[in-house]
Amino acid sequence: MEHYSVDGYQSYRSVGHLVRRAHVRCVNELGPALAILGLTHVQLGILISLRDRVAQSPKDLRSQMSHDSGALSRALDQLETRGWVRRHRRATDRRSVELQLTDAGQAMVEGALPILVGKLNSALRRFTRQEVGEFVRLLQKFIEA
Repeated sequence: MEHYSVDGYQSYRSVGHLVRRAHVRCVNELGPALAILGLTHVQLGILISLRDRVAQSPKDLRSQMSHDSGALSRALDQLETRGWVRRHRRATDRRSVELQLTDAGQAMVEGALPILVGKLNSALRRFTRQEVGEFVRLLQKFIEA
């Protein structure tokens, strides 16, 4: 089934446009609050990905976050300098790097999560629990398609 046509296409009603605007809204809302902690949304995303073990290497992070490798390397350098992330060469393959969240990094995630959760709850305040569940389900379906 086709959901769009060339004749009736309006960018402001496009799924891609709306997802991008939602992303920008989240980043704009979260950015200043995280800056107080000395974090960016990208850095927090890295820390949470490591905490949740959905990423264990820079390659994993690049694929998960769809982030430029140079910018990702800079963010990892900053996190490592602050003592929040540790890089280790794998013994079986010295070319491969494994990332670990340090205890200080874990503490930073725990300090930042209330800010993140508060901003998400604020953005979703007009949604019911059922609507949020459906929204998440549909986004996951869209991503997996």
